Amino acid sequence: GRGVDLLVVRQVIVFDMPNTVKEYIHVIGRASRMGDQGNAILFVNEDSRNLFSDLVPALKSCGAAIPKELINLTSREVHNNNKKRKVGY
Repeated sequence: GRGVDLLVVRQVIVFDMPNTVKEYIHVIGRASRMGDQGNAILFVNEDSRNLFSDLVPALKSCGAAIPKELINLTSREVHNNNKKRKVGY
């Protein structure tokens, strides 16, 4: 939780996606303090889908690996002049 200073955390598992990407980054930041590397595992469901399009660029900006499943979930069909095309991150 907040205010707890754990010195050696290598892995964070998030069972419920926070309400914002900023909150998510705060939570997973506990796995990589002071230049150390760590891992974060996030369980998501359809209720969190609205955050996926913000999550992918945030992960890219810090050089994190992005699972292909997450990229696929952010792809969406765009209808433009009765033509379909795939748009994704």
